[in-house]
Amino acid sequence: MVPFQKKSDGVIILSVSSTIPQVQPLSVGEALDQLTAAMATREAARNAAEWLVAALLGCPRLDVSQRLSDLLPLEQQRQLISWRERAAAHEPIQYILGETEFMGMPIKCDARALIPRPETEQLVEQVLADPLLGIISEPHLVDVGTGTGCIALALAQRLPTAQILAIDASADALTLAQENVERQSCAGQVTLQQGDLLDHVPSGMAHLIVANLPYISSSDCEQLPPEVREHEPLQALDGGMTGREMIERLVAQAIDALQAGGALYLEVGAGQAQDVASVLRDHQYQAVAMMEDYAGKDRFVKGYRP
Repeated sequence: MVPFQKKSDGVIILSVSSTIPQVQPLSVGEALDQLTAAMATREAARNAAEWLVAALLGCPRLDVSQRLSDLLPLEQQRQLISWRERAAAHEPIQYILGETEFMGMPIKCDARALIPRPETEQLVEQVLADPLLGIISEPHLVDVGTGTGCIALALAQRLPTAQILAIDASADALTLAQENVERQSCAGQVTLQQGDLLDHVPSGMAHLIVANLPYISSSDCEQLPPEVREHEPLQALDGGMTGREMIERLVAQAIDALQAGGALYLEVGAGQAQDVASVLRDHQYQAVAMMEDYAGKDRFVKGYRP
């Protein structure tokens, strides 16, 4: 029955309740619980949810626990709904946020390129420690498979006299890398080029070549977590039947692209370092060495052109 009021003059006025839904107040703690539940199948779901809530609030992650009883403004609640749906669909939090951090730099990050990993920061650290860079005043470096451009940009920031050629086969990845080059104001140091490995690199032009190429076997790609398998670009992951196909092709090309005494640095998959090191020796690289990541796994291989 519709409620009504009857005035003394005989006019009946309907009193209809509002049908506009009211947004219920939502606390930071409730938002954190909702995001954690949406990512329940992931490792460290609570930690990932804290990163998202911190971005929502515009505060450091460690501050989130101090604000659990705070209420979210309406606009942030709307953003939460969108992020919660994307998180439930296994989208990586780096893509949801639109950026990640690499060696202290904010790097724009989306589905056009692979998400930079901590191991690749270690690869850059290995490169920066090479004695070559201490004796060459204007080093020429090549970053093969640049993706977001993170390696090239980290090297540019720490080697102000270096010139860096960043190569990728994907036009989409290069567009993203260009956005990051402009964001970091490195256009004067970093040149982007589309190509298949070193096909268009002149003989003897590089003092040092660094590469984080696809190193997961095609069969193993099918077993990757959905956050990786369903969202990150397959061509940046799939290294062929053995996982080493592109790496071995690069090793064969790099011996010509390097100057005499120049170095090749590679990030490889778990269990691949011995085989990759053997390939370098077969191509006459000298001082071939394997380096461990922080987990104690042989993750990096280097060698020098005679």
